[in-house]
Amino acid sequence: LSKIDCYKESAKKAYAAFSSKQYSKLSKRTPRARLSNEDSRRIVDAAASEYLSLKKRINEGRRLIEEGDEYNKSNKIRYEMSSYASVLAYLNKLYPNAIPRRNNIKLEDPNLIDIIMKRYNGLSSFTSHCNLSARDCVPAILLLSFTFALNPENVLKLDFSSINEMEILGKKIFVITSEKKKKCSSTGLSC
Repeated sequence: LSKIDCYKESAKKAYAAFSSKQYSKLSKRTPRARLSNEDSRRIVDAAASEYLSLKKRINEGRRLIEEGDEYNKSNKIRYEMSSYASVLAYLNKLYPNAIPRRNNIKLEDPNLIDIIMKRYNGLSSFTSHCNLSARDCVPAILLLSFTFALNPENVLKLDFSSINEMEILGKKIFVITSEKKKKCSSTGLSC
């Protein structure tokens, strides 16, 4: 390189193009504090407890819906206002994917929403037995992140095709694959 004409001048120009402030900032950074094993264990235990209570609540909701469906069919009615299971089954039949806001229910059946609001103190207990909220998903995201050492952002991008069941040495295991997109620094394109 020293034989190339103007090497010294070119090197100085190239070196001057880098900000000296940029290097000083890097040296002042301190590494992010890591969770202790004890804190990690507490988080996983709390997430597992929340997840199990969620599972229990959803299973109870399914049982109540089945019970209410049987009651409604055997009595040949839409719902019985004094039976929580009957009202829950009717709501699940009307809105199988997600129970809407009370204004939407009021448009379709004003009497039903009045019963729900007065007798059962609102719609939230019904929706908690039928639908998952964003808050309900947090324990599962934490458990998957800790168990499989995945970034929570990658966990949120998972779908059922990412989960595969395999058998190794006679034991069934689940394998979760996650695509991690990396950025190429020079082009800014996904690698």
